[in-house]
Amino acid sequence: MNELKKFSGAIGIVVLLISMLVSMVKPEFEKYCSIGYGVGFVLMILYIIANYRFLKKQFSGRSAKYGSYMVFNIVLVIFIVGFINAITIRHSKQWDLTENKRFTLADQSVKVLKNLKNDVTAFCFFTDALPVRPQVESLLNQYRHENPMFKIEFIDPRKNPSLAEQHQITKDGTIALVMGSKTERITYPDATTEESITNALVKITRSGTKTVYFSTGHGEKGINDDGENGFSYARKQIEALNYQIKELVLAQQEKVPDDCSILVIAGPTTDFFDAELDIIKKFIDKPGNVIFMINPGEFPKLIGFLNKYGVTLKNTMIIDKVSRVFGGDYLMPLVSTYTEHPISKNLAGWMTFFPIARSVEINPELPKNIKLEKICETSVQSWAETNLEMLEQKQAMYDEGADIAGPIALAVAVTITVNKDDSSVDDSTDDSESKKNTEAQLLIFGDADFADNSYYELQKNGDLFMNSISFLAEEKDLIAIRPKKPNSEPLILTK
Repeated sequence: MNELKKFSGAIGIVVLLISMLVSMVKPEFEKYCSIGYGVGFVLMILYIIANYRFLKKQFSGRSAKYGSYMVFNIVLVIFIVGFINAITIRHSKQWDLTENKRFTLADQSVKVLKNLKNDVTAFCFFTDALPVRPQVESLLNQYRHENPMFKIEFIDPRKNPSLAEQHQITKDGTIALVMGSKTERITYPDATTEESITNALVKITRSGTKTVYFSTGHGEKGINDDGENGFSYARKQIEALNYQIKELVLAQQEKVPDDCSILVIAGPTTDFFDAELDIIKKFIDKPGNVIFMINPGEFPKLIGFLNKYGVTLKNTMIIDKVSRVFGGDYLMPLVSTYTEHPISKNLAGWMTFFPIARSVEINPELPKNIKLEKICETSVQSWAETNLEMLEQKQAMYDEGADIAGPIALAVAVTITVNKDDSSVDDSTDDSESKKNTEAQLLIFGDADFADNSYYELQKNGDLFMNSISFLAEEKDLIAIRPKKPNSEPLILTK
C-alpha cells in the first residue's frame, strides 16, 4: 500500500502519456485510450490525496514554490493535450477541398459504415510493385475514418504466401473483406473504386438474399438486353447489392412466387390480361411491393387497374422547354423538384431526366386505406400534351383547358393498408414476417426509359431507380447517393 502511495502519481503520468501516444498512432483503440486517460487522472488524484501533508510541506518554501509551479504546468500541459486529443479523436473532422470531392465518401458508403454491427477487416494483398497501393490505402482510410470497426491490413502476397493462400488470393491487388465467416473479394482494378468496395461491404453485412422479379411477356425492358433500350445495366446494379434477379411470365403462373420481394413491371408495350392483373392484385394483398414503369401508350386494363389505387395515367406526353436548355430534347423532362419521400429527399440539388414520359395524377378522392405521395415533378415551364397527333407533326403548343399545366408528377408512391380478412389474400405461405406487415407499397412511374442502358447513368437517374428498389426492399441505409465513378462526366443523350 505504501508503494502505491509513493508511485501512483508517476504511474498516472506514464499511463496518460502512453494513452496519448497510442491514440495518435492507433485511432481505432480510442475506447481503450479513454479508459487510460481516466485511470491516469485517478492515480494522480489518489497520489495527491494520499500525500497531501508531504506535498504541502515540500512546496511551502520559496524554491519549492517555483518547483511546484513547474510541476503544475507540466501536469496542466499533459491534461490539456490529453483532453484535446481525446476530443479530436471522438469528433474528428476532415475537409475535402477538391473540385469533384475526390476524398469524400458517397452518402451510401457512409450509411453502410455507420450501420456496421461487427468488425470488418480489409486484407489488402498488394505487392510493393503495384503503383495503386497508395491510392487504395487513402481510399480505405476514409472508410476507417467513418467507423473504426472497419480495419485495414496490407499484406505482400509474395512475402506471405500462406496467408494469401488462406484467403484464396490469386491476383496481385486483391482486397479480401472479412466479417466473421463471410468473405468478399475485390480484384484489381475494381479494388481501386469506392463503388466496388461499398458493394462488397453491403454483401458481406447482409443476411439472407432478397429476390426481385421482372415481368416479361408484354414487351417489357429486358434484364439481359445489352442494347440501348435494355435493362442489363440496372440488373447488374441490383445484383451488386446481393439481390437475386429473375424473370416472370405472369400468364404462365397461378400466383407471384413466394420468394418475390419486389415485382417490377418495366415498360410494357401491350396491355395485360385480366387473369394477370388478378395475380398482381393477390400479390399486393399479400401484401407485396410492385414498381410500375409505364411509358406513354394505350393500356386500358392496366391503367384501369392502377386507377383503383388512386392513380390516373392519362395518355399524354410531357413537354419541357427547360430540358432543351441543357442539351436535351423537349420530350425529355428535366426534374429538379423532389418531395421529402425517403426515395427522393436526398436527391435535392441534383437532376434526373425522363425521356418520353407521361403524367401521373393523384385522384382527388381516395379510399381510406390508401395514401399517396408524389416523389418528383417537372418544372412550371412544362406541360402534358394531350393532342399526340399534333405532337407527331411537331406542331404541339400548350392548349389551356385541354393540356395539363406543370409542374407535373412523374412518379407517385402508394401505401395500401391491406385488410388481412380479405378473402382474396393468399395465405398459403407461412411467412410470419409477411403476416406481420399489413402495408403494401406501389411505386408508379410515368416512364421506364430513364433507367434503361441509355439513360441509367445520366445525372442521378440510376440513384432514383436504385433508391426505389432499396425502399421497397426495406434497406434504408441503401437509400442514398451512390459512389460516383472516377472521372465520369454526365452526358445528355437524345433518341
